[in-house]
Amino acid sequence: GMADPSYLETILAGQLQALQTDHLEVYMLHAAGVKGEQLQAAWRSMEEMHEQGRVKALGVSNFGVEELEELWSFARVKPVYLQNIFKVYKPGEQLLGASTMSVLEWARRHDVRMVGYSIINSWPQLLPPLEDPHVMAVAQRYGKTPSQVLHRWALEHGVAVIPKASSRERIRENTALLDFALVPTDVALLDGLATLSESIGTEFRP
Repeated sequence: GMADPSYLETILAGQLQALQTDHLEVYMLHAAGVKGEQLQAAWRSMEEMHEQGRVKALGVSNFGVEELEELWSFARVKPVYLQNIFKVYKPGEQLLGASTMSVLEWARRHDVRMVGYSIINSWPQLLPPLEDPHVMAVAQRYGKTPSQVLHRWALEHGVAVIPKASSRERIRENTALLDFALVPTDVALLDGLATLSESIGTEFRP
């Protein structure tokens, strides 16, 4: 598995060959919940790839503050990129019950660029964020779609976004994220949905 250097080496070699290149700009360890010796071994392999010049920068995905702190305690080459779920009900958090926005705050303090995915995903909350009346009201004020408002909200926090683009209409919708900005009061309103969500609770669904 990931603790075996030859495992990651084989994966990287195959990816470089498939992409017909001799290096990658960013290489990411996607390993939520990996800790201890396994995390150290995997990261040592990543660092070797970086030192060899085959990977220009290192990143991680689905890491909470606890995992990031552990990684920081031994990493010679620090990650510059953090890719996490970033939705209005749980901004950046990978575990339910974690303090709101703590991952984003941690990333800012350590100069790590955060990238958010599943911005409009509802799980495990009952109410899809696209149907949240607060989101819909903000969208109506700006003449934008709820999806555009949610992605713009993430951008207002300095979080890069990876919006889904499965159709021409969706692509056009996504390209309109940069022609408007949310005023601070609307950003604060959307931020408050995380606190509201915690008070209501969640439902786990398969």
